[in-house]
Amino acid sequence: MQLHDHMKYLDMGCKMACIPRYQWKGRPTERMLYASEQRIVFLLGTICQIFQIAGVLIYWWCNGRMAKDTGTFVAQLSEMCSSFTLTFVGFCNVYALSVNRKQIETLLEELQELYPRSRNNHYRCRHYFDLAMAIMRIEFLFYMFFYVYYNSAPVLLLLWEHLHEGYDLSYKTQTNTWFPWKVHGSTLGFAMAVLSITLGSFVGVGFSIVTQNLVCLFSFQLKLHYDGISSQLVSLDCRQPGAHQELRILIAYHCRILQLGDQVNSILNFVFGSSLVGATIAICMSSISILLLDFASACKYVSGLVAFVLYNFVICYMGTEVSSAAADTQSYVAEISEATGALMLVAVGFFNICVLSNRRPEIEILLTDLRELYPRPRDRNYRQQYYFGMANGFMKFEFIYFWMFTLYYNTAPLVVMMYEYLVDGMEMRYKTQINTWYPWKVYGSAIGYGVGHFATFISSIEGVAFSLGTHNIICIMTYQLKLHFDAISNQLLKLDSRHPGANQELRRLIAYHSHVIQIADSFNEIMNFSFLGGLFFSTTALCMTSVAILLLDLQSAVKCINGLIAFIVYNFVICFLGTEFTLALPAAAVGSSHHELANQLYLYSWDDGGIIQ
Repeated sequence: MQLHDHMKYLDMGCKMACIPRYQWKGRPTERMLYASEQRIVFLLGTICQIFQIAGVLIYWWCNGRMAKDTGTFVAQLSEMCSSFTLTFVGFCNVYALSVNRKQIETLLEELQELYPRSRNNHYRCRHYFDLAMAIMRIEFLFYMFFYVYYNSAPVLLLLWEHLHEGYDLSYKTQTNTWFPWKVHGSTLGFAMAVLSITLGSFVGVGFSIVTQNLVCLFSFQLKLHYDGISSQLVSLDCRQPGAHQELRILIAYHCRILQLGDQVNSILNFVFGSSLVGATIAICMSSISILLLDFASACKYVSGLVAFVLYNFVICYMGTEVSSAAADTQSYVAEISEATGALMLVAVGFFNICVLSNRRPEIEILLTDLRELYPRPRDRNYRQQYYFGMANGFMKFEFIYFWMFTLYYNTAPLVVMMYEYLVDGMEMRYKTQINTWYPWKVYGSAIGYGVGHFATFISSIEGVAFSLGTHNIICIMTYQLKLHFDAISNQLLKLDSRHPGANQELRRLIAYHSHVIQIADSFNEIMNFSFLGGLFFSTTALCMTSVAILLLDLQSAVKCINGLIAFIVYNFVICFLGTEFTLALPAAAVGSSHHELANQLYLYSWDDGGIIQ
């Protein structure tokens, strides 16, 4: 058995990608049929992929973003993101494998030289061959099924619509893509559109199969050698005369395998990065699309979702297999998870400091506008006490929780330090709130430790205070806007069209509604940066902190649990208040036609007396 025996499905993927199979010194050569035709198909497929990436974005910009209701807009955005990432990941594979082809063939040649002889009992060649071939077979069959379904579904749907009376022909292609020719209503235009996407996906799926098979091949080859080294080390007898020389040979062999692993990582780093980011985004957006789209579109995206899950799983599984075979990665993963969680905690506080400091004048202007709009105490159209109680209770809960979090966060290291000092035989570790580097000595120095702890204490107090300030402003704005939208809804319900002043009252309510919406838009513009940073950093922290809890010791895990709950509360508050505000809008909305009327009628200005024409 040789290395080229593993290349069956990889060669089939190369044929689908329309590229020559990987060749190296020592591998039997094979005559490539239709080489020039394959090169043409490869170039056309790559051009179609590039065009599709741009076409998906243009289509969404011209059509998808114009959706009137929130559900349709989110569905169109999710569909665009999943289609874009599907094509983008395929194109990244085309680029990475084309640029690094020579390095891949050199690496395969080195693996061929290192491939063990069949009679060497230290290597489980058959075991790893069977595993690799089984995984590559499953991958190949699944991606071929996915390709056939993905490209035949639009044609079958159009045929079904043609055969059933009463159905308008939708002319839906595989993805919502803009084309510079007419597609809807044109058989020739529709056929050209479907053919261009089919050609691009043919090359893209072929390169994805090659990428996955290369990852599988490299992973199991490295595992084969690590396993062989381990077996030889276990059987090494130090009493034998040549044991020392044998050990030197094994160390050199191990170093060479590690170098090969580094080369694999270097060659495929771009593929790993782009694939994992793209596949993760596609999984999230495809899941949303499935929930919001019609049945036919949802079925199409179910297949894409399964493909991306498999794609992500294979890369992660292979990486885990190699890491577990090469070294103990648990400590490393725990450290990086803890460090990332701590960094995100500081980043959220810093973002809130930046936003509230830079946008303070605009926030004060909005609060002034709300104060001028605040209703009189006896006005029955406004549920002032209800919304005051809701906002006050919400802010009180947040204040108590986050200050309890701050108290535990800053006192826990001191309590642990005191415990280590009082218990005999325990070494004092001088651990601060988070693992931070200081330009002075901390370990073994009471003064250095105290200064480091105090610096972290001051920064955490400021970060929590600004985070509370951000949440309180969001809470106040949300419930104030809900108060006004609720009042507008009540006044519209009470409006009697038979009353002589009803028309003027309706004009006043429309102008009032437009003014409140303008305040909401201004507030959204001010806090957009804070929303984006807060949600991104807190979501990242939730993932990494959860990993750290599973891998760290009890004391560190308890501290991370406290941080995890804090991030959950932080995320929940922003999402809950945003949902509250969004749900308040339909109650006060007067329809799209009235909203257009409001834009025409908003030639009024506000003063203490109300509306002046």
